[in-house]
Amino acid sequence: MAEQDRGLSGRSRWNSGRRVAVGERVVVRRHLAPGEASHLYTDVIGHVVALEPELIVRRESGEELRIPDADVAVLKVLPPRPVRARDVRAHEYAGALAWPCPEYELVDGWFCRAGDDWSYRGNSAVPVLPWASCEDLDGVRDWYAARGLPLRLVDVERLVKVERMMLDGAPVDSARIRADRDLFLCTADSEALLAVVDAAFPADTRPAVTLADRPDDDWLALYHATADLDPERVRPAMLATAGILTDGPDSGDPGPGGHVVFA
Repeated sequence: MAEQDRGLSGRSRWNSGRRVAVGERVVVRRHLAPGEASHLYTDVIGHVVALEPELIVRRESGEELRIPDADVAVLKVLPPRPVRARDVRAHEYAGALAWPCPEYELVDGWFCRAGDDWSYRGNSAVPVLPWASCEDLDGVRDWYAARGLPLRLVDVERLVKVERMMLDGAPVDSARIRADRDLFLCTADSEALLAVVDAAFPADTRPAVTLADRPDDDWLALYHATADLDPERVRPAMLATAGILTDGPDSGDPGPGGHVVFA
């Protein structure tokens, strides 16, 4: 049953009848207690964690504030925080590093992957640096052509403009462009995720976890894309990116001293 906002949405004329719900991003102007500060109000920006029995707002820092209804002077629902192109590139770079490919190289801002013959993703380029452009794809095309592969791009929303694709200085005929399949990159806050796991599964009830230096046949058989393939055909690609170290998407080249990404 959905929690009632108990008239909190009416605390701001800018809500225009929109009800406050758990998960909404809000700004709350609350009364300060005597002696708490020299001014009467302070603003809290964050996401609504709970509405009952009273309002709880989680700030970006992770701090949760419990705000009694009597202290709420104004509550305004805010639009979701804008996602920066830099953040999109960073997530796509991490996702690309975690997908197996025996050969990879940064070409004109695109992370080019090649070498396996069983996955589309392992033979595709992802825009990971700010200067990756659809209007200059000659270098990426030539990189794949040298390996006997077609030009295949990951059409990242906001980063790839299909209508602006150019080769040899001329626009690419739309009839030559074919969409293959949807890819969804999901992320989660690791601390929040672990907190949920800790609450749902006590430590003494969890199965043992084994860390290995390579995926075994049982692991490969569980994954839908490799279940019916010869493990010896798949394993080299899987090992290619497991444990790659990178300085990040703005540094130019993968190298030691950065984030560890496991396939």
